[in-house]
Amino acid sequence: DGDFKAEIVFSANNNVSWGIDAGIEVLQDSLDNWVNTRPVWNQHTYHITNVGDTGLIPTVEQDNWAWPIDDPLNSYRRNTQGAGDFCAPDLVPYDLKADAAACPDLDLSVRVANEGCLGVGPGVNVSFYEANLGLLGTVQTQNAIPAGGSEEVYLFVDTDVMDGSIYAVVDDDGMGNGVLNECVEDNNNSIEGPACQPVG
Repeated sequence: DGDFKAEIVFSANNNVSWGIDAGIEVLQDSLDNWVNTRPVWNQHTYHITNVGDTGLIPTVEQDNWAWPIDDPLNSYRRNTQGAGDFCAPDLVPYDLKADAAACPDLDLSVRVANEGCLGVGPGVNVSFYEANLGLLGTVQTQNAIPAGGSEEVYLFVDTDVMDGSIYAVVDDDGMGNGVLNECVEDNNNSIEGPACQPVG
């Protein structure tokens, strides 16, 4: 599902049994704690070098048993877990902005950067808060964020009163709950910024 964590996908039939589902089955850890893996598997005879990370098929395929030279994959129908066994994402919010042209309504945005060594799939929760009002709203990232990548998210807030500071929290469902296991868990809050300044 593009989240850089392993799942088990298999086919099933009910030709010799009753009450058994037929079709494609997917097993996943409920907390998504299974080992890291490459987020692509394109065919039955998958062997890593037959497809690129984005799904593109190479014109000339590297020999799986001989590439890379210093540490050949030599695998068949098995994925790779990457360079670090304990790799994890580290999502950090930057560049919190509040366009107050229509104050007290606000256009909020924040950039979600992945400073870890493992990517994350789309759908990461980002919640915006105001010091006096509390939760303003929660949005989700739309794309996978690889290690070193980032994505900006936006929230429009329509409210009558807003004069406290605002901040954003990454991997927060609006109730203080996160689902990602990050290498650093205490850097998910943005720097606080002013919202609408009271007149007079």
